[in-house]
Amino acid sequence: MKRDWILWNVLCSPEQVAADERMEQIKKNGYCWSYRLLILVIGILAFLLRLFSVLTMADGSHGMVPAESLWLVALLGISITELARFLYSCFYGTQEFFDRTGGMWCFVCYGVLAGIWALAGAYGFWGLQDYRAWIAFALGALAFWLLCHLAYFHYAMSTEEEKGKRAKMFGITIVLICVLALAGYGIFAGTGITRVFLRNNLVYMKNLTEEEKEYADAIEKGREGYEELESVKMECFYRDADAEEGAAFQNGGIAHSFYWITPDMLYTMVLEPGTDEVYQEFFRDSEMEWHIAEGKSWISERDYQANGEMPYENTQPYTGILPLQLEAIESITKERRDGQTVYIVEYGPDYETALERIGAVEVSGIVGAMEEYTLNEYGVMTGYVLEEYELTGEGEKRCAEWRAFTVLSVDAEQNEAEVRELVGQYEQG
Repeated sequence: MKRDWILWNVLCSPEQVAADERMEQIKKNGYCWSYRLLILVIGILAFLLRLFSVLTMADGSHGMVPAESLWLVALLGISITELARFLYSCFYGTQEFFDRTGGMWCFVCYGVLAGIWALAGAYGFWGLQDYRAWIAFALGALAFWLLCHLAYFHYAMSTEEEKGKRAKMFGITIVLICVLALAGYGIFAGTGITRVFLRNNLVYMKNLTEEEKEYADAIEKGREGYEELESVKMECFYRDADAEEGAAFQNGGIAHSFYWITPDMLYTMVLEPGTDEVYQEFFRDSEMEWHIAEGKSWISERDYQANGEMPYENTQPYTGILPLQLEAIESITKERRDGQTVYIVEYGPDYETALERIGAVEVSGIVGAMEEYTLNEYGVMTGYVLEEYELTGEGEKRCAEWRAFTVLSVDAEQNEAEVRELVGQYEQG
């Protein structure tokens, strides 16, 4: 093998040549390609942060994705982009135009960067005190330096006329190896970072007994099972301490309703508090547009908005549940009711409301809460109660907000038939 086919030798003794237009264009393309990818990575991250704003909590609550982990993944993406750009420059031989110090410095730094991300991934699996983490650091750096030499070896071969065709085939192989290696860096480091945050998340469970930890796991599994239900019929309740007594709509919530969820439609039947007679009805069609019952007709949300504002604050009851706030739990108890298992979660003053958790308000005035999760014999949640407490002017504790729902049916055919019948009782306006 010729001495000038080895990248390190070229970096140690670069040729003093002027860059021609072709090499300048290759170098420019390398920067343009990598930073277009960088912009794409930033755009995707911004979209994810926007889309999953409810899930990206900095407090590391159980079952949530910590915001810091997404930023670390973004930093990983930027680093992978830079590593790819350097390999790109090796592949086309632009190191020939580096000065001796700059070329060697870049080569060493990029290898160390690759090693650091390998170390980050290993830390998630074994921790820094384990020798395997430092072996991963060394292997990560050495593997990247080897990739650089392979990429430059392709360029060196391509400069030889008799080896041009062979270099072309070899180049395809090198590209595949580099892509797979960079993907491996990303997957290994990303998995390790995720494991670190998940492990740190368990710190919040230290205030729970072993029995309570089992209860917390059962609740999370039951909640996940509930969220996987494709078709349900539910009875829902809501009460706000500051709302007008007997009002069907209370500060954005619906006091009493039946609610159907099917793959194609949603249907809300609002009941008159105290009499349980039908007060109002809404349904959302397969095109995601809501319709309101008016007389004997359905009036679309679009028509209402064309003639003014919607007459109702909300068209759906509260049926969403956020994961447990492990750091705020004071106790979890378990009991049996009507053949089902009920878990009761008591929260202390560290409890945060849904609005506080998503950053919509800073302080809500809520000083504690209680949740009840009802699980059936299959471990799926079929009932939920939430009470949030506040202090009155006299310093007494009262229920500020109460919401509950019960799953009545998960029979998809029956639920769809009921929704079709309910929608068909009125004409389309």
